[in-house]
Amino acid sequence: MKLYGLILLCVLSLSAKQTFALDPNTEIAPGVSYGVSNMFHTWMSEFGKIYPSVEEEFKRTRIWKQNHDLIETHNTKDPSPSYTLGHNQFSDMTLDEFHQMFGLGIYKKEVASSESKLRGKNSPDADGTLAAKEARRRALQEDDDCDGDTDDNTDDNTADDDATDIPKMVNWVDKGAVTNVKNQGMCGSCWAFSAIGAIESARFLATGDLTNLSEQELLDCDSTDAGCQGGLMDNAFLFDERDGGLCSDEEYPYVMHKHWIFGCSRYKAKCTDVPNSEVGSFEDIRNTTKALMKAIVKQPIAIAIEADTTSFQFYKSGVYVDECGEDIDHGVLAAGYGTEDGVDYWLVKNSWGESWGNEGYIKIGRDSENDLGSCGILSAASRPIMKVS
Repeated sequence: MKLYGLILLCVLSLSAKQTFALDPNTEIAPGVSYGVSNMFHTWMSEFGKIYPSVEEEFKRTRIWKQNHDLIETHNTKDPSPSYTLGHNQFSDMTLDEFHQMFGLGIYKKEVASSESKLRGKNSPDADGTLAAKEARRRALQEDDDCDGDTDDNTDDNTADDDATDIPKMVNWVDKGAVTNVKNQGMCGSCWAFSAIGAIESARFLATGDLTNLSEQELLDCDSTDAGCQGGLMDNAFLFDERDGGLCSDEEYPYVMHKHWIFGCSRYKAKCTDVPNSEVGSFEDIRNTTKALMKAIVKQPIAIAIEADTTSFQFYKSGVYVDECGEDIDHGVLAAGYGTEDGVDYWLVKNSWGESWGNEGYIKIGRDSENDLGSCGILSAASRPIMKVS
């Protein structure tokens, strides 16, 4: 392998000086051609990738090539698929490594299933938090007027079958009600980004001010959830309701891990709660398409999806229509819905940075044979209702 490394370095050096033209199909290492190596190094430069050894670089080159072939095969299908795939920061990772990084698939740790969510499984309940949440959920669904709205519309969860008043398209991003795309990094904190995204938007709609709030505060201070090991958006809403507000991301910045030793008390003391960032109550949305649409008409909604497929790893554009199941493992934000080229979709904000997907967003197909929608998107939707002074 050291010999192959030396050959590669010499080839790249000569190629850079344009002293000769080498056939792109020439193999410079097992499974690595000169042409693939060139494309891989262009990708490395774009995403700032550096590897500790030549051996590791060749290993990542081969994985990248496999993913590149998958992307090209998908994008050249006839007829053309409803969505495209593309390279991103995860192109040198196997699907299993991708799962491990975000706690997806068999490594699921971030979002419990919809059944577990309602029954309070897979999450700590030492202080009765989930029991209180379940009682709140039932009360909200039984009382048409308890959602704190000032309009005369009936509650989304009880008037679900009446869809005559639902607009054909909603886009809260275009309306300026959604903060910038963020990046959770190597931490299973999607639940915090989903919950904070929903709170940020709800606060904007209540006050007219859009401020980035602190996901890190949830990781450090929300003891019901488990920091980078996962959590539930409803628990985060309940934490904010009990704690009385959140600090800004600027004053309490995200560090991609939980501060374990007196982290909450130490860092919380250094920041001030953003005015009107306190959740007054929250509502779990019924598991139907119409109920979620009606909820999104009001505000962006915290949702959970199954995000463990290779096609999701490399989604780039278009409406994602694929077999992605209902075993939810990732918290995100529903920021709208609409129709593109005759295909209905949900507009979803992810927390994997702007280089993933369509500048950090994905359009997930709205029509599905799954009882809980495409990728289980109807499983665990909820919305915070702000306490505004």
